[in-house]
Amino acid sequence: MYEQPSLHMELARLKHRDFEVEAGRARLAAQAERHPSETLSLIRGAVSSLRDALSRRPAAARAPRLQPAG
Repeated sequence: MYEQPSLHMELARLKHRDFEVEAGRARLAAQAERHPSETLSLIRGAVSSLRDALSRRPAAARAPRLQPAG
């Protein structure tokens, strides 16, 4: 049975559109990975600062030395 050429063209157009959508998604994903949002950068900085502050060990307190009365 002979198919109309327009059917082949329509299938090719649909496949091409799918490829364009896939390429667009890949392009957006690459941009998102390369350039994190400003909010994400701020959150990462805050978490890093908080982690540093909590991981510091307090300085050892020395026992007070009494001076001889003299």
